[in-house]
Parts: sequence; structure tokens; C-alpha cells
Amino acid sequence: MNKDKKKELIKELRSIRDDKDFVCGAMSNAGTEKAWEVMLDVIQMARAQGEDLSSDEVLLLSLELGDEYLSKPKSGIHKKVTAAVL
Repeated sequence: MNKDKKKELIKELRSIRDDKDFVCGAMSNAGTEKAWEVMLDVIQMARAQGEDLSSDEVLLLSLELGDEYLSKPKSGIHKKVTAAVL
């Protein structure tokens, strides 16, 4: 995921809930750049269909994506996510 897409995901997440802990949590739960891309696609598709996802729905999605895309926890992912959000 390139830097612009990452910023776009952060912007989308902040539009759902403007809270850095929420953004960091959703991205950390998902855990991989591929999962972040899927999360961004899902959020944008929902918006295109006139639906806004709640923060709870996004957190559930991030957990499901993390389960799907993470075979084992990545070391340092929290530091990378925090650096991207800040």
C-alpha cells in the first residue's frame, strides 16, 4: 500500500470516528497492508452505496481481516501504525 493510500485509509477511519486510538486499533487489528487495502475498499464501497459503517462495524471488520491476513503477529506493527497515524 503506497503512502497516499495509507493516508486515504486514515482519513476514512477518522471520518468514521475522529479518535487516534480507534484509527490505531483498527489498523493494528487488521495488521497487514493487504488487509488495510481491503478495509479501505470495504469502507469506500459502503459509502458509494449510501451506507456509512459505524466504528463498531469497522473494528469487527479489522478483527476479521487480521484473522484472515495474519498467520502470526507481526513484531513492531503497533509502532508502524502509530507512526502512520501521527
